Amino acid sequence: MAGPETTRLDNRRWPHRSSHIVPLLTLRYKSCTHCCLGKLAVCNALGAGGPSAAKDASLFPRERRLSAGSQVYIEGERVDTLMVIAHGGAFRYKMLPDGRRQILDFLISGDVIALPDPQMTAIGYSVEAMTALSLCVFPARQLRRLVEGHRDIGCGLWAVERYNQNRLLEHFASIGRRSALERLAHLLLEIHYRLADRGLASEKAFLFPASQYQIGDAINLTNAHVSRLFRRLKDDGIAEISCGQVVLLDRERLCALCGFDDAYLCLDCLRAAHNVA
Repeated sequence: MAGPETTRLDNRRWPHRSSHIVPLLTLRYKSCTHCCLGKLAVCNALGAGGPSAAKDASLFPRERRLSAGSQVYIEGERVDTLMVIAHGGAFRYKMLPDGRRQILDFLISGDVIALPDPQMTAIGYSVEAMTALSLCVFPARQLRRLVEGHRDIGCGLWAVERYNQNRLLEHFASIGRRSALERLAHLLLEIHYRLADRGLASEKAFLFPASQYQIGDAINLTNAHVSRLFRRLKDDGIAEISCGQVVLLDRERLCALCGFDDAYLCLDCLRAAHNVA
């Protein structure tokens, strides 16, 4: 019996960084005021236009820019900042010693990449930029004081952690129990729901720049198998995936195919946390 279908990336076992740090000391909250994420994801609770921390200068962010393929974090590093994706996409992954990769989760604009750890323990996964990234970087050294002093920030971070955990648990269930076609359908619907909730997708179409190899590493399929599933969805008039764009030709059939229920995404909980005074 064949082993797990996954891509081997022997030449990427030791990834390298490529980044450009740009301080935003002069823009401060002005840049946040005009940011499309100002009232989405964790940003509002962190004070980027948020109610209680809006005048707290200790939360001024810096911008970090990364090119596609750059490593945001490498497994074993320590997380000492809170980073929010302002624009672009990334993914969390684990790399096995023999070069096989498992993508754990895809990250989109508005997502928190990793929460800083007060104990400074090593991060248990790596994060790679799927596209060019613009990140808002918040210093962790003031975060604990801000959480203690501003209830909305603590509620926002708690909601984000629950949101991340629920997605990971759903992905484990997909890989363990759903068929190959169900896994792909569920992944596409999840990405669409998350993007649409942030105003980044239309009712039936969205941009998803993951390659077939990356999608395969997320749902434990070979590149050839993913390609066959793309053709099947297109031939059945359900969805069309081409050049980083997904068109949902029949969204109801796609939902029925995998029994999709968006309750696990906790989108209402995430939005409610931002309105806590």
